[in-house]
Amino acid sequence: MTSHDSAYEGLVDADSHDQWAFGTSFDDPLAGVDTTLAPGIDGTDLARYCLMLGDDALITAQRLAQWSTRAPELEEEVALANIGLDYLGQARLLLARAAAADSTVVPALPDGSPIPAEDALAFFRGEPEFRNVRLVELDNGDFACTIVRLLVFSTHRLAQLHHLRSSRDPVLAAVASRASTRSPTTVTTPPAGW
Repeated sequence: MTSHDSAYEGLVDADSHDQWAFGTSFDDPLAGVDTTLAPGIDGTDLARYCLMLGDDALITAQRLAQWSTRAPELEEEVALANIGLDYLGQARLLLARAAAADSTVVPALPDGSPIPAEDALAFFRGEPEFRNVRLVELDNGDFACTIVRLLVFSTHRLAQLHHLRSSRDPVLAAVASRASTRSPTTVTTPPAGW
């Protein structure tokens, strides 16, 4: 049990080790969080939106992991690995939220083995079932292409997360709040014209 007034605070507390959010534990990422849908929220729509956000983060994390041992300098390799781990943490939380919002999005394993919902969503969906933006799928190309793609995606992602901090779904709002404070491109105000 967390020492916070609510489990949602545990998701956004950067100093707490009571929960898994952008960390290394293999426990349920939403353990202790009330995932009941608030009145007026459609579970299917929320699940689809969380899948979209989670898939963006998952594929970005995978693309960044491809630079391990291949980046021009060790510092860049470590930086890309850490950014990728943050995106992987976002993916895990968002895929778990999608499954909690609508369990029908979770694919059934052929042998019926029980595995965490976020793992089933990450590993047992067909390619057409992923809802990510095309930008994150593109081949890495050279290092400059990866950095430009990461800048464009992260800037867009940060704007999305800032907006989602006021989501009617408290779980999505907490994940967005945590992710927007952990983002490698965090800024206090969006650029003019946003």
